[in-house]
Amino acid sequence: MAKGRAFHHDPEYRAKLSAALKGRPKTAEHREKIRAALVGRTFSDETRARMKAAAKGRGKGRKLSPQHRANIAAGKRGQPRPDMTGELNTKWDGGVAPTRFAGWRKSIRLAVISRDQVCRDCGKWDARPRCMHVHHADFDETNHDLVNIVLLCVTCHRARHSSN
Repeated sequence: MAKGRAFHHDPEYRAKLSAALKGRPKTAEHREKIRAALVGRTFSDETRARMKAAAKGRGKGRKLSPQHRANIAAGKRGQPRPDMTGELNTKWDGGVAPTRFAGWRKSIRLAVISRDQVCRDCGKWDARPRCMHVHHADFDETNHDLVNIVLLCVTCHRARHSSN
């Protein structure tokens, strides 16, 4: 083959090659080379029509059933789903309201922070309030007596719960 001349495959070979590569994703480098080759190129009206037809439907994803579309629309409107309320919900616990931390007040946390000021176990102090935890010493989440609540750092709090 002469240098600088393009080699053209016969139509049969091109069809085989096209079938073998169909659906295979192109690398970013390959896409960039294609883009660079097409910069400044003008297309005929016929070619533009073919490109438009080929691009139609691209990027639309899978087809959704009307029921699925209705469920999505209901979820986006913030309406409760009737199939997920009450006894049908997997988190249903017999209609009992949660009692975890019942009676807890932010003022209790602030009182413990001002009393202890540092971690009861290691003495660490962090200025960020979220990094200091209040812990029920007897592990009873309803006992909010100040003598029962201590200030711990995150590490010591995890250690207390993992040992219990």
